[in-house]
Amino acid sequence: MPVSRLATPEGTARYRGRFPHLPRDHFRTFYHLTVSSIGIGTYLGDLSEATDRMQEQALVDAVLGGINLIDTASTYRCQRAERAVGRALKRLEEEHGVTRDEIVVVTKGGLLAFDGAPPDDVAAWFHDSIAAPGLATLEDLAGGYSLLTLPFIQNALARSLENLGLPGVDVYLLHNVEMQLDRVAKGQMKDLITPLFAWLEGEADAGRVGRYGVATWDALRGDFKDPHYLSLAALQAMAKQAAGEGKRPRLGFVELPLNLGMAEGFTRFNQATGEGNVASAVMAAHQLGLTVLTSVPLMQGQLAAGVPEPLAALTPNLTHPAQHALQFARSTPGVGTAVVGLKAPEHVAQALAVAAVGPLKRQDYLTLFQRAE
Repeated sequence: MPVSRLATPEGTARYRGRFPHLPRDHFRTFYHLTVSSIGIGTYLGDLSEATDRMQEQALVDAVLGGINLIDTASTYRCQRAERAVGRALKRLEEEHGVTRDEIVVVTKGGLLAFDGAPPDDVAAWFHDSIAAPGLATLEDLAGGYSLLTLPFIQNALARSLENLGLPGVDVYLLHNVEMQLDRVAKGQMKDLITPLFAWLEGEADAGRVGRYGVATWDALRGDFKDPHYLSLAALQAMAKQAAGEGKRPRLGFVELPLNLGMAEGFTRFNQATGEGNVASAVMAAHQLGLTVLTSVPLMQGQLAAGVPEPLAALTPNLTHPAQHALQFARSTPGVGTAVVGLKAPEHVAQALAVAAVGPLKRQDYLTLFQRAE
């Protein structure tokens, strides 16, 4: 059997078949792939080898337990996160027989990514690693670490594939694109993003990318007047232009924070869909045919201390506040996968326990907002 470059419908269905004991609705289908409703993230952690090993083992344990979406980025832990993912994928295949086509790999580019650790002299590093090779200039830099020039993104994807040890990634996201609005007008974002989408269409044709999209922090949560606000319909129009007439663009994913303390992606109606209505980011993405990934379900640990009693009461067989917070995010109507950062064995076990109970029913989830009124 030839080695797959990407996740496949057959491979992800085979992965689902490894877990007959898990609830059917723990897995979802998008773009013909069978994908877990919980994904493992790799953002946090120090730059030690001990953390490298812990992250690698957490990835292996999560995949062996029923999580087949891995979310990473070139900037995470100075590229060490991607390298841990690469080692984990190799172990999963060699030691456990879990093959590449069973796992959905998401990575991102668009932020500065140091090599293993921050350099002593960042200015010299920028000159030698970014400016001198022609990847970008200081004038292209926004917020101190956002770059969206085509040469920089081309280099970032190549570096990510090298770190991961893969010929292709299933999802490639432009990372925190709204940061560029600190240096360009909103009307200029089209000129910045459309060429990147056009290049990513070519990478999809070549099999190095399955789908592409954007990862955001505040672009999809604010109101129309927010300085960092972005329109999903406008992004889709850029992708259609990039793909060319008569072609369906491979724009497929958006990522945004969503948790009990940051629920605007579901509750704030701020996206005109072009279909005559205004919807929340999550609902608009669904209407536009985009899959939603959510981040920071625990609000980077803040929600591990406690959650509202009505939420805990809906899943009494989950005992830890972090589990209830994760359950909230993965149960949000319109969400494809909720990504949670995991390293410690006990945290992996807690996430897998959430997978074992299935998401909240839609009507139960919506009662949480009715009670809050």
